[in-house]
Amino acid sequence: IKKLMADYNIDIAFLDCFFIGQYISFFKKQKIPVIFGTENAQSELTRKRPDKKFIKKVEKYTNFLLQYFHERLFFNKADAVIVVSDNDFLFHKKFVSEKKLHIIPNFLDFLRYHPLGKKDNYIVMTGSFDAYHNKLGLTWFLENVWDDELSKLTKCIIAGDRSKELLDMIMIKSKHKKGNNLSQQ
Repeated sequence: IKKLMADYNIDIAFLDCFFIGQYISFFKKQKIPVIFGTENAQSELTRKRPDKKFIKKVEKYTNFLLQYFHERLFFNKADAVIVVSDNDFLFHKKFVSEKKLHIIPNFLDFLRYHPLGKKDNYIVMTGSFDAYHNKLGLTWFLENVWDDELSKLTKCIIAGDRSKELLDMIMIKSKHKKGNNLSQQ
């Protein structure tokens, strides 16, 4: 980072999620404003993760505590904090000044974009499917929303780390067959 700063004039630092909040002070000492991007309400998501085995519960609780203290120790030191939803805003405003919080959703506002030419219909879910909330979300969607009627109107594409394994597991356990406009990328 110091070499980059020596070679380039840095106007702003954008730090994106997880355990890198300790770098906020480094940039602030250089009088460089810092934007910190969150990954949802991470400590809360970790706390709610369903684990049955004792060692997994210990691991979950340890991660929860690390995330909890990291969020509270560093996030408010940034000049701005990006959250992805109204719920995340409400979660983070408990320990980050509301003036610093800004919502940038994880989706496109299609009213602002005008595709050229014919457009196919797709439902796309991307993410790391090691994350339990992504597993639960995709499983719920496929079991409660995705059906033959919807599959005639659109194609559902699942993309991301461990997506193939999860999709295979869901299809084995559920009524979904590979031929109903459902694919993994």
